[in-house]
Order: sequence, then structure tokens, then C-alpha cells
Amino acid sequence: MQSTLVIVVVILAAVGGAYAYYSTLTPPASTMMSTSAAMSTGTSLVVGPPIKLALIPPLTGPAARTGKELQDGILFTYNELKADGQIPVKVDGQLRDIQFIWLDSKSDPEEAVKAYTDAIVTQGADILGWNWHSSVALALYTISTKYGKIHFGDVGETQELSAARLKDPNASRYWFKSWADPPSYASIFAPALDDIMSAAGYTPKARVAALLLEDSDYGRSMADALKDALTAKGWTIQYYDVFSLSPPETDFTPFISKYKTSGVTLVYQISTGLPSMNAFLKQSYDANLTAIRASFGIGWSSPSEWYPALGAASDYVLSMDSNAYTTAAQKDFATKFQAVYGYYPSAVVSGYWAHDLFSMLIAGLNQAGTMNSETLRSTLLSMIWHGTFMNIKFTENADPPLAFGPMEVIANGTYFHFPLLEWVHGNSTAIWPPSEAQGTWVVPPNVGMIMTPIIAPIIKVLQVFAMAPVTQGRFGVRPYLGE
Repeated sequence: MQSTLVIVVVILAAVGGAYAYYSTLTPPASTMMSTSAAMSTGTSLVVGPPIKLALIPPLTGPAARTGKELQDGILFTYNELKADGQIPVKVDGQLRDIQFIWLDSKSDPEEAVKAYTDAIVTQGADILGWNWHSSVALALYTISTKYGKIHFGDVGETQELSAARLKDPNASRYWFKSWADPPSYASIFAPALDDIMSAAGYTPKARVAALLLEDSDYGRSMADALKDALTAKGWTIQYYDVFSLSPPETDFTPFISKYKTSGVTLVYQISTGLPSMNAFLKQSYDANLTAIRASFGIGWSSPSEWYPALGAASDYVLSMDSNAYTTAAQKDFATKFQAVYGYYPSAVVSGYWAHDLFSMLIAGLNQAGTMNSETLRSTLLSMIWHGTFMNIKFTENADPPLAFGPMEVIANGTYFHFPLLEWVHGNSTAIWPPSEAQGTWVVPPNVGMIMTPIIAPIIKVLQVFAMAPVTQGRFGVRPYLGE
């Protein structure tokens, strides 16, 4: 949300039942290029000290599983780039390896500020990044610029951050926002849903929706964008319900009961925490909630993490939060990653967030040829990075609706976007837009619907095929990656 050249040990010390807020990862000395090795290549470059890269995902707390997968994805990509000769990077006349400083945001802005500042002041971090939460991003976004440090790979996406940065762009001059604002992409769910319903000959008994969101800046940003987009398509937002992120809410029965009583036909849950997502999907399935269920967050964890517990409770869930494994390069990445870590990776966490963004940073360092923050900033802004999972281009200034703030990824059909996915047996199938579709929407068998007599038998046949057996992997369901 990731061969063997580097063995990295991450120490998360437990003190009084709480984990230390950071740990430092350094590639072992045996993997560092020696001076004699550098000389043997015929280059005049000398070996310099490693570049200290401080990353601050959530390694404990409600989103810890996402943070751990990011860590695996970064280290997997580091090994590949090193084997390919892209690391050590060549900057300022030196060959410099990468030393990872692993910080823990704990999904808590105050804790994140302490760890982040300490990484700069005490540990000498050269570059920082890879935060997960919008709330943490709002607390951190000016700090790196204050110390003249590049911050990259951050996926805190709330539009509140974009608005704050617009007021004083120079205060966060070195902060790269690597996830688009919700209005740029979340709102696309509404027209996508209309398209797949029309193609399936499906009409809900009523356009009544419930938005069920975690209590976070991210949750509210997503829900607000969805509310506006669904309303524009004729949906009535009957409920706008908020649940706790930390500690994670795990009892959704009161919400589900009122949704059933009120005849809600669409429930969209927004959760960055796996416990809350699992609880809602399982409880809504057990209660036979006859509504289309959508999740923003299901694509951020490996199906191996949630399918064994959910099983059929996750079938027919829609999401627009991840890529699908469609290309040969993506499938190759997943196969190799699974061989190293024992589970299939999330295409957005291990794929886009870890692999593509880390690869872009390394390429940017080599292209800039210097650690000078202004030069590196300009280089990264000028790049069009053709990642394995996403094409990436940052805009220097706000350019809505492509980017709502400075130094943000451009969101459109060429760059940052996600297809609409349907999940069955832990496998995702892209069903929209047509240019990226791998299949068509399979209407959940229990939803309330009005269907034409011609379409109804076709839907039944598709449902039979959708429930066909799938391959089981070592840690649960193995997502279909093609032949």
C-alpha cells in the first residue's frame, strides 16, 4: 500500500506497551559501494556519505498495516534500483547510497510533528516524505521548507491543504503533494456509477445514499466531494455519518439498521483503517443490507490481509481507490513482490506510493546531479515520470481542476486517476472507464432493483460466472494476474 542484496532490519522498540516513534534503517555495509569498486568503474566520482531519507508512514495505530506495506514496497524498490545501477545516486561529484530513517506518524499529527522535527534537527535527514494522512500533512507541510529540505511522496490529499498552501506558496516551497484533491477524482464516482448502472439495465428503487466516513480531514474531504457529485446526479444524501478512526470503530450495527429501515440503496464507506472497513463490510453482509456497497480504502491493503476474514462479505463491493493489475510490468512487479514478502501487494500502496514515487525521486536525484534543494525541486517539477502504475506530473502552480494547489500531481485521464473496480473473491476487476475496463459490472444479487425482462437473465448468468472458484495463495486469495 516488496532481491536479496540488502537485508534491512527495522527495530520498533516497545516501551511500556507503546512503540518508539521512529527507527532507523541503514543498508548493511556489505551492500555499500566501496571506493575501490567505484574506481573500478572508471569514474572519477568518490563515495560520499549516504543520503538520509526520512519517511513518516503510520507504523503503529489504526493504519499500521498500510505503513508496513509501504515500508516493504520502498525496500523492494530500493533493491531493484540498486541492482539496476540507479543507486548509489550520482550527486555533487559523489556516489551516495540511501539510508532510510523510518519515522512513525502513529496516525497522530502531534506525534508526527515531534518525530519529523527530530529527524531533521537530531538525525540529520536530507530529504523527507511519504506521509499517509491528510491530518498529518496539515501539521507538517511547512516544516521541511523551513529547514530547506525537499519533502516528496506525500499522499495527504485534502483540499484544505491545497487552500492553505495557496495563501503562501513559499511557506511550503519544497513540499510535493503526490495525491490529488478529492474533487479531482472522488467526484468521478457519480458519473461512473450512472454509466455502469445504465449498461447493466439496472435502476435502483430510489436514489437514496448514505456516506459513512472516518473522523479525519481525509474522510470529510472525500465525503464532501462525493456528496456534491452524487447530488448533482439526482441522489439524496440521507445520511452523513462519522465514525472514529482512532480508536477504530468496529460496531456499525446502529448505522446499518437505520440504513435498512430508511431504504438506502447506496452506502459509501470511507476508511483508511482496516479494522473499521472489515467490521462494516462483514456486519452489513450479515445483516443482508440490500444496497450497493462502495468502499474507499479496500484497495489500499493486500487482499491477503482482509479476504480470509471477510470472504463473501467483500463480494460485489465497488471502489475507486486503486489501480488494477493490467499490464505485464504491473503483473511482474506483483509476482516478484509476493515471492519476497509472501503476500500480493496493493497496487496503490506498494505500487504507486512506494514503487513509482520512490523511483521518480531517485531518477530526479540522478538527473539533477545535486542535493541543492532549488535545483532538485526544479528537476522534479520538470519531469514526466512514466511509472509502472501511474504516469506522474507535478504542476508548479494551481491549475484547477487538474490541480487545486501548488506543486501537486496533475489529475486527469493521462496522469493521476483510478478506474472503478468491482471486487469478487478478493479479486478486483476494472469496470470503468470503458478504455480501461476488464469486464462489466456484476449486479449484487441482493440489491433492490428494477430491471428490464431482457436484462434480468443476463445478470443472473454473469453472477454465476462471478462466483466461480479462484486460486488460493499462501496467505489467502491470490488476485488474478492473467496468464
